[in-house]
Amino acid sequence: MKNKFTSILAGSMSLLLGISSVSSISQVSAEGNGGNSEGSSPKLHLDSDLLSDDILTVIVELEEEAVLQAKQQGRTQSEFRLSVERERILNELAAAGGQAEVNQEYDQLFSGFSVDLSESDIGKLLMIEGVKSVYPDQEYEVTDTQQFDVNEVTPEMLDSAPYIEAFEAWDTGYTGKGVTVAVIDTGVDYTHPALVHAFGDYKGWDFVDNDDDPQETLIEDVLNPALATNHGTHVAGTIAGNGQIKGVAPDANLLAYRVLGPGGSGTTSDVVAAIERAVEDGADIMNLSLGATVNNPDFPTSIALDTAMGEGVVAVTANGNAGPQNWTAGSPGTSRDAISVGATQLPYNVFEASVNTESAQVFPSIEVMGYPGEDALLALNGQTLEYVYAGLGSPEEFASLDVEGKIALIQRGEYPFVEKAQNAAEAGAVGAILFNNVAGTQPEIPGMAVPTLMASLEDGQKLLQDLENGFNTVTIEASFSHIVGETVADFSSRGPVMTNWMIKPDVVAPGVSIISTVPGPAYASLQGTSMAAPHVAGAAALILEAHPDWSVDFVKAALT
Repeated sequence: MKNKFTSILAGSMSLLLGISSVSSISQVSAEGNGGNSEGSSPKLHLDSDLLSDDILTVIVELEEEAVLQAKQQGRTQSEFRLSVERERILNELAAAGGQAEVNQEYDQLFSGFSVDLSESDIGKLLMIEGVKSVYPDQEYEVTDTQQFDVNEVTPEMLDSAPYIEAFEAWDTGYTGKGVTVAVIDTGVDYTHPALVHAFGDYKGWDFVDNDDDPQETLIEDVLNPALATNHGTHVAGTIAGNGQIKGVAPDANLLAYRVLGPGGSGTTSDVVAAIERAVEDGADIMNLSLGATVNNPDFPTSIALDTAMGEGVVAVTANGNAGPQNWTAGSPGTSRDAISVGATQLPYNVFEASVNTESAQVFPSIEVMGYPGEDALLALNGQTLEYVYAGLGSPEEFASLDVEGKIALIQRGEYPFVEKAQNAAEAGAVGAILFNNVAGTQPEIPGMAVPTLMASLEDGQKLLQDLENGFNTVTIEASFSHIVGETVADFSSRGPVMTNWMIKPDVVAPGVSIISTVPGPAYASLQGTSMAAPHVAGAAALILEAHPDWSVDFVKAALT
């Protein structure tokens, strides 16, 4: 890979290491690698106005195989030959009146380049012999977070590593030592106390700024705090964190590749470049907790991961968060060979609640929305407490109220639910009742800063009416209802994959309310298949430490 600035255990893992709950979904594949056969007409994989002068970034795939693609088929290819072929195609484009600016060039895992050109020049490009396909430079994005104070985090809060029985692997002596995992993401805060042990002098590469410092976009580096990122640091902590919380493989080595910049977005061209560089840098495993809504096994990122797996690098990728409908898996989760990971929610207790005031009114819609811990919720059971209306729950509204030791009544709107609960906690409230601003129910949200109940719009208005009539206390009843077992998260994308009908994901792992490292140093709860994938990458690191001679197929088989 080159950019424009440079030239260049026994047969069952569950028996051996006790990693029993990275659950398996079987896969069927009807095709081998490759898209078009050599000599066929080039394919355009994007909607384009070929008469427009608008500038686009596209990824061009060549008929010539990449170096490692050829090697894996017993053929010979050279970087020089590919360089000559790229130059020929660009020269022919220029001779036809087209203009292009090259961004990235690929020659190891994927054969081609990314280029800026006008839409009207795409047709000219497709007419040139040797061009196999033209793809869009798809955008990738990350998920939101819920932040915790570092002093509030305890080892017990990281439930997911114990749940998949990583502790049993550690007790056997396998902690990922000597195994290198590449984190292709928003960068990593390698200064975090729980991660500093995992990085050496060479920390990876930043494809956003084109330098050797793959640090996250930190809040002090941007004018708009919303542009700061923490996703890659969270992923890294799940793989190899070793501090107040432990990742699945706490002694593994990490390399970071920043492909998603401020705000957590990036491009296919940088992702493919990072995959190539991770292989060149000697990574044993790579984790891609990112994806695009492209259900295509022959998209450039999927092709690059297939080749990486063929080169002996275990590629683990998130399957996407567009579920629960079928056909929602997105590239690179659509890779034929990489390990695509879906997300599950760990078993959890369900609680029921009710409230009563001194009036004769009843509030049948009351349910539990969330809580910081079961003990905090149950501590309110049977208590009669004063409640105060806090409007939309902003810091300014709480500043004018006395809610110390009281219940805050808050209306939905303007601010996220978790922010409202956090504001209530900071003002001294011991609980909150959130009521809807429209008809319907509100979601359950694990990890709220104070025990929080939810009510319908109608019941919220009745609570406000009671306050106006002088009934300013509420009696709360909260009790255990039942246990919900491990379930696939609704947001987790499903297969099959178009054209070859592969069943995806390959495995599922915990991905709801996962607490891990974020810059600060701090810890945060995130959810998504982005959080599930690093559990599998960490498990793969334990397997490779135990069996360094195992092929990628053995590792994948052990996990499934």
